[in-house]
Amino acid sequence: MFYSSAFCVVILISVASSVTRQQSAPLTSSDLVIAGLQYGSDTAAVRAQLGLPRRATVRDWKYSGLGVQLDSGHVTMLHLTSSRWQTQRGIRVGSSLAAVHHAYGQPSWSNSEQVGYILQPDTSMLHRGLSFEITKGRVSYILSGIVSVTVH
Repeated sequence: MFYSSAFCVVILISVASSVTRQQSAPLTSSDLVIAGLQYGSDTAAVRAQLGLPRRATVRDWKYSGLGVQLDSGHVTMLHLTSSRWQTQRGIRVGSSLAAVHHAYGQPSWSNSEQVGYILQPDTSMLHRGLSFEITKGRVSYILSGIVSVTVH
């Protein structure tokens, strides 16, 4: 009886650590998809996914809780300001900082107000990735796309 109980504990620990490793996998391009949109999507794709924006300029389209920043008619950044939208790993405005760390693991950078994850670190200041603004231990804003940070 002791051996079967010990065996079950070992299996549970193995499964739990496997799930943690899967959720903390390195950032991929698919992680940057929000509302079916990603870096480089064109305006036709934006309209197909979200419809007509509430407000629009050549560079910025505004939807409820979601801003789309464009350059030459292609998405460069997605700005999430409400809990209506979430990342591919389930993080949304209102999620805890602990949930961000659980979903994405060790950040590429962090300070008292932000944590960020990038696809490919290099010495440039512009990267594709995710940035989470944190207020009182909770996500208050999410940026997907071009993030500006120096990573060494």
